[in-house]
Amino acid sequence: MVQGNGDQEKDSLANTFMKISADKGNIYAKDAAFQNYSEKVYEVLNKIVEFISVNLQAEYNRISCSSLSQINTCEIGKNIKDMIEKQLMRAIYLIEKERQTHPQVEEFIPNMLKDIYLKLLESDKTNKITEEIFEMNLFHDFGVISDHLRNLDTHDIDYLFKYLSLLNLQRRISRREIIKK
Repeated sequence: MVQGNGDQEKDSLANTFMKISADKGNIYAKDAAFQNYSEKVYEVLNKIVEFISVNLQAEYNRISCSSLSQINTCEIGKNIKDMIEKQLMRAIYLIEKERQTHPQVEEFIPNMLKDIYLKLLESDKTNKITEEIFEMNLFHDFGVISDHLRNLDTHDIDYLFKYLSLLNLQRRISRREIIKK
């Protein structure tokens, strides 16, 4: 049976509609893949920050809660510092690598800093400590920072260490960008 002119138009229209639908589907698939990939990058960065915070808490507990804290403090502190340095460099590498194809990755640190800062503002005590330690260096001023954290609960200490880690990360990225220019 030979198709009439009307049937050809219907087939042509159907094919055009299918092509448009496929193109839209591809766009949605690309958007979904892009979203999924971005979430994976955020997840890795979040795990790095969590790793750093946990190690800083361990070092804080070791030096603040033990009468034996002075034994091998420098060597143990250096090992933890080296582990944290590697994680910071890993995060910087990931951000610099991904910012070319996923520019929104640059918003990870400011957004997370904002979220944590808002949590720290909930208490006058943590707000005051946050202001006092804002300019301190995470590694060089760790003893002084530890002194400020006494009498805080574990959640607040965790938030403060995450906050300081993210500040350290943000400052390093800013310095690298200045050096590149």
